[in-house]
Amino acid sequence: MPLIELDTLDDPRLACYRDLPSQKLDRDPVHMIIEGKFNVQRLFETHWLIDSVVVERKHQHLVPQHVIEKTDVLSLPTQVISNIVGYAFHAGLLACTRKPDNADLDALIKRDGDRATLLLCPNVSNTENMGSLIRIAAGFGVTALVTGQQACDPFSRRSVRVSMGTVFSLPIVRSDDLVLLMRQLTKQYHMQHIAAVLSDQALPLSQIKRNTPVSLVLGSEAHGIDEHTLKEVQQHTMIPMSLNTDSLNVSVAGAVCLYHLTQLC
Repeated sequence: MPLIELDTLDDPRLACYRDLPSQKLDRDPVHMIIEGKFNVQRLFETHWLIDSVVVERKHQHLVPQHVIEKTDVLSLPTQVISNIVGYAFHAGLLACTRKPDNADLDALIKRDGDRATLLLCPNVSNTENMGSLIRIAAGFGVTALVTGQQACDPFSRRSVRVSMGTVFSLPIVRSDDLVLLMRQLTKQYHMQHIAAVLSDQALPLSQIKRNTPVSLVLGSEAHGIDEHTLKEVQQHTMIPMSLNTDSLNVSVAGAVCLYHLTQLC
């Protein structure tokens, strides 16, 4: 189909892009918004189903022909896009696509065997931290990221933006009962759950060893890891620090811990 040039705000195909800062689409169980030239171009390289693309008229050349042939590509002047999305738009590209189904966790763990490394996020609620963790997990070759019911949506607009396109390659599972899942993983795969937490039981990260599949459990910065989740954990670990620093940003702590755990594989 040909590229579609629009100059007005009332086209129904623009509905999903309206007022993006309100985050209303983040609550949509089906659709997600991708923004920014880099992220959208990474989307173009996948096999994900794309519902539509919005492009600034001066950047029409950024949309490859195979995308134009398969989906609605809506070309608008910059000011019109800004009026729709609710902020001064300068990112070149937007896309609306479908949130993926949960990854097949059993198949992934069987594929990686004792090298399987999961990142469990029961209640990480900050979307930018979630996006950073997705990028970090992808970079260190983590088997999958698993979120709990109290965690933010890993496919929210800001999370996807911060992930720098790695959300399209990292397997992600949204669990309705993370505690039950942890029990099942321990029983079925002898998975060792390791919590990054300040406690009297916590071993320095350098002392953590592994010879089975492992998961790293990270809590929210405000509330940590809840007691029900901690009961399923076999080991506590901490990152020794100086100058009275008691903690790190959750994504930074996740990066340090995941580097150590993946180097032990």
